[in-house]
Amino acid sequence: LNRLDTSHTHGAGCVLSALITGLLAIGNQEITAIVRQAIEQVLLAIYNATAYGKGHNPVETRVIRAKPY
Repeated sequence: LNRLDTSHTHGAGCVLSALITGLLAIGNQEITAIVRQAIEQVLLAIYNATAYGKGHNPVETRVIRAKPY
């Protein structure tokens, strides 16, 4: 993955771990596919984040799909 030039990353690690945990709980895919899907969803949340105020802005979790695939 390439490094993103953005400050919209607040909460990205927590969202990533929650997505991985949730997808593991569903349990019908291999771990590599689960992590790949979770990363894609977090990238989507980062790309759709809204800038407001100063500093690092939070990721936009409303674009994350309950069943990504």
